[in-house]
Amino acid sequence: MIAKASLKYTRGSAKKYKLIVDLLRDKMVEDALNILMSLNKGPREKLIKLVNSVVSNAKDKEPDISKLYISKMIANQAPSYKRFRAEAFGRASVIVKRSSHIDIELDRVAPKKVSTKLKPAVKTKTKKKIIKKAAPTKTKKQKEK
Repeated sequence: MIAKASLKYTRGSAKKYKLIVDLLRDKMVEDALNILMSLNKGPREKLIKLVNSVVSNAKDKEPDISKLYISKMIANQAPSYKRFRAEAFGRASVIVKRSSHIDIELDRVAPKKVSTKLKPAVKTKTKKKIIKKAAPTKTKKQKEK
């Protein structure tokens, strides 16, 4: 983990944040910002600020942003505000205003290991299965004709 940032008690349900968070997880930072810019969802503005915040936290350890990717991004449910609204016949209905906690962590992309050993080619023989179809049976009407 290079850097992390979190957004606590932000308004909006965790369900709506998770739709976007699932798109961004395990993506490079530049790609994640491009995805966020092109989305037409409500929470995208707050997530853009959060990604920019974690990138600025990471600049001390890794000045090259192109080597960073989002290794962990989670949207969890936070406490909800409960409000009451008047209904018919003197009743009251509950309005739940949900909030969320979002955590993000960045990590470096590991360099690809180049193996010096050559792997032997493995040949596998596949057997084709022959499936015999049953002959169609005649119905009573076809037998009478």
